[in-house]
Amino acid sequence: MVQGDIVALAAGTYKCSEGTCADYNTMVYLKDLHGRIACVDDYAGICVLDGENFRTGMILTGTATQ
Repeated sequence: MVQGDIVALAAGTYKCSEGTCADYNTMVYLKDLHGRIACVDDYAGICVLDGENFRTGMILTGTATQ
């Protein structure tokens, strides 16, 4: 992801299926993020990362705003 990019999630609830998580405990892991992740309908709050009381939704490291 380069500076200024936006990843837009479709409205809905996201859960891990077999083999789709970053690892056993984390749904999404992002490193050196220079863009933005947003829900298509940001104001309604209808994009959900559901770890099902087991997984961390998202971990961000090395992010930048430049």
